[in-house]
Amino acid sequence: MITPETIQQITSRLDIVEIVGEFVKLKKRGSNYLGVCPFHNEKSPSFTVNDAKGFYHCFGCAAHGDIISFVMQSEGLEFADAIKKLADDHGIPIPQITKFDKVQEEKIDRDYLLLEKITAFFEKNFQESQGREARNYLTRRGLNAEIIKKYRLGFAPNSFDALNKFLAAAGFSEKELLTSGVIARSDQQKIYDKFRNRVIFPITDKKNRPIAFGGRVLAAEDMPKYLNSAETAIFKKNQ
Repeated sequence: MITPETIQQITSRLDIVEIVGEFVKLKKRGSNYLGVCPFHNEKSPSFTVNDAKGFYHCFGCAAHGDIISFVMQSEGLEFADAIKKLADDHGIPIPQITKFDKVQEEKIDRDYLLLEKITAFFEKNFQESQGREARNYLTRRGLNAEIIKKYRLGFAPNSFDALNKFLAAAGFSEKELLTSGVIARSDQQKIYDKFRNRVIFPITDKKNRPIAFGGRVLAAEDMPKYLNSAETAIFKKNQ
């Protein structure tokens, strides 16, 4: 958690001209600094930075904000990550808040561990004999071994229970499996693997942690052609 005091310290101690100047070539014009906007294509400078007030504004695309929103927008970070980056880069300590829900914290860690195990399961299947068709498919689509390894592509076997048996053997409860987004319960109350006979593409967060999966069918008759994980506590589709 980030305290209001930390936010105020960052916005008051850091020079917005210096921070923006790492991305934009600025020239002083009166009380402002002027440059070419980094957020849209333009030839004539319309991006201004006001040092005294600590904000930037673009008259071309209407981008506007303070030092924190600039880092968020220019580096694609969420609010807390932008705060941490600014603090780390400039030696500003962030006080640790000790009052937190330890149970919830441990649950989130467990969720990430579960998704990492699922990713490893799909990767392993891809490299084995059962993944031959998936490997051939990606080769035909022009993906080489380096790309496959970098993005941790995998294969879901044509089985209703291979994944949930693997996870159960790894010590995960049925309740945990049902929160993964890739395992569901049928009308007959049996749990089953949602991804079957599909090439798997892990979806990651900004820290490169798997948070969900996308799967493409290998058999033309299977539907839907593309399938994504269900929404979970750490996978919000609108984000």
